[in-house]
Amino acid sequence: MRRLLPLIALWLASPASAEWRVAESDHFVIYADDSEKTVRRFAEMLESYHSALEATTGRKTGIPSQSNRVTIYAVGSARDIQTPANTKSTTLGGFYIPARGAASLSCRTCAPPGESPTKR
Repeated sequence: MRRLLPLIALWLASPASAEWRVAESDHFVIYADDSEKTVRRFAEMLESYHSALEATTGRKTGIPSQSNRVTIYAVGSARDIQTPANTKSTTLGGFYIPARGAASLSCRTCAPPGESPTKR
C-alpha cells in the first residue's frame, strides 16, 4: 500500500484532473472530481449502505477514529482505474487496499444497481 499511495497522489495531482472535492462522514472520506453535492450524496449513500450491513449482520462496528476511516478516491471511469490498479482490465470497477487507514479507488461512472451512470 505504501508504494501505491504515492502513485495515486501523483495521478490525482495531474494537470488534466478537475478540481477535487472531499466529503467526510463517520466511516468514510471521499475524494472526487465532481460537484460538492454529488460527492456529499455519495458519502450519504455509503453511510446508508454501512447501516444496512450492520442491520443485516447484527454487528455494530461503532465509529472509527478519523485516521481509521476508509478513504475512497472516486474517479471518472473504469479506464481511470487501470493505471493505479496496474491492470489492463476493462471490467474493473474499483479496488480496495486493506490496511490501517484503508484506501479504495472506485469508478464514479459505474452506476449503482438500478441507476444509469448518465442520470448522475
